[in-house]
Amino acid sequence: MFMHFFPSGNSSANTLSIHRLTRTYDNPKWNHPLHTHKNYSEFMFFDTGQAEIRVERQILHCTEGDMVLIDKNQIHATTSIPGYTRDTWCCLISGIDSCLGSLASEPGYVLKCNAGEYTDFIRSTFNQLYDFSRRCRNNALSGTVCNQMIGIILSVFCARIEKKKLEESYSAKLQPGDEYEAPNTVQPQFAQQILIYINEHFTEKITLESLSKTFLASPSRIGSEFKREYETSPINYLIDKRLNESIWQMIHTKKPIHEIARMVGYENPYYFIRLFTSHIGMTPQEYRERYGEKPLLQ
Repeated sequence: MFMHFFPSGNSSANTLSIHRLTRTYDNPKWNHPLHTHKNYSEFMFFDTGQAEIRVERQILHCTEGDMVLIDKNQIHATTSIPGYTRDTWCCLISGIDSCLGSLASEPGYVLKCNAGEYTDFIRSTFNQLYDFSRRCRNNALSGTVCNQMIGIILSVFCARIEKKKLEESYSAKLQPGDEYEAPNTVQPQFAQQILIYINEHFTEKITLESLSKTFLASPSRIGSEFKREYETSPINYLIDKRLNESIWQMIHTKKPIHEIARMVGYENPYYFIRLFTSHIGMTPQEYRERYGEKPLLQ
């Protein structure tokens, strides 16, 4: 597993810019709980293995060669399927509408297709993108080249989406997981607002009582509405969110465990270690040693 951040100078509101690149390839139990990206679209390429993506109330089954693009502000999660260790590339992108054209005519889009005969090309391009971004010491050059690489990948993606649309008859029955269905217009706004709030404030002290004051609702209503929609409690979601963020810090940085604990909202590092061990099945240090990013070979 690894995560690579691109320089902030790489950002542009109107042009295609990649902000973060991650790869999950060596952890068969890795799941990314419900989350949302306020300013970025998320693009995923499934190199090998299988997983399920939940977007709002939809479930997309993904396997080798599948590509998925999720618009910003869409609540989603990725879950690995037992027995199918996945190798997944994922990147956060801004300015993507400029290359999607009519495919992004409506906000809240979720697009999915398979790379088909271009699978090896997409796989190779992602590997080159990662290798160049880590080895290039010139931030400006790295941003320019990597933006062009992700643009090439998205060009193939758009071509495959268009081809798929042409091949499908408008009267054909939709196959489960093959294509995006328009989301239900009746959305559970209250539960969504709670999740988004936790997603954006997870480093702060959050309790049912503090959520009650923020949303002017009783703790019982907050708990029941959230669990009805997301099948977990707000506090358990908060724990999952914090542990997920701590994992990325452990595999991507050399920061001490006690510092990471504070970064994700736990002032008591011993409590954090017990919580992490209970949920993940190994201590933070054991996890870092097993899945931490390996040094770049020169």
